[in-house]
Amino acid sequence: MKQRSDRAKGVLSYPAMSKSETCAEPGRSIRNPKFKIARWLSRVFHPFIVVIPTLFLAVYFATSSFVEALKWTAASVAIVILPLSIFIFTRVRHGHYSDLYVSIQKQRRSLYLVAGICLLSLLAFLILTGAPGIIVACLYAAVVANAVGAFVNRFSKVSVHAAAMAGCTVVLFSFSVPIGLAMAAITLLLGWARVRTEDHSLGQVVMGWVIAAACVWIVFGLYL
Repeated sequence: MKQRSDRAKGVLSYPAMSKSETCAEPGRSIRNPKFKIARWLSRVFHPFIVVIPTLFLAVYFATSSFVEALKWTAASVAIVILPLSIFIFTRVRHGHYSDLYVSIQKQRRSLYLVAGICLLSLLAFLILTGAPGIIVACLYAAVVANAVGAFVNRFSKVSVHAAAMAGCTVVLFSFSVPIGLAMAAITLLLGWARVRTEDHSLGQVVMGWVIAAACVWIVFGLYL
């Protein structure tokens, strides 16, 4: 039981991509159907994956232009998602991060810093190039949420999966209620998955939901 609680706090270190899958504990075995579902949900709805269609749809709904949506989404991937992916992979490869999810709380300090630099760089690029207001608002919200997450990380490990999914849900809900409701259902499932794989406690998942949803709601209310 202590190992389970320690992992949610981000205290223990595990080999890359095998910390959960090679565990001998029956409830967390890859042969356990619920655990397998939870692990795949975590992979399919990874923050770097979820944000791409969210930005595309948000820009498309706001501009009614496929080209605009594709252009600004591609810029976001090039300036934030790709550099962060390379950074994380490199840190894992050299043993500085425990795994691709950066499960150890103290290791996330540098990740928040680099993420903040990338997000601010993208925000500056969007403003200087006259990007649609919706994607600029999304970036303002992301910058604030990242800063809040970095602060909270001093005390507890916020679920970035939960935060990203909640933030994207609020963004798309503002354009389409059906899509928003579907996203909300997935957000709940993903929250269950992060707890089921013991990557986070329920409290850490809820913190992720609240931080991201509040940031998007407040920024959209002030900016749009």
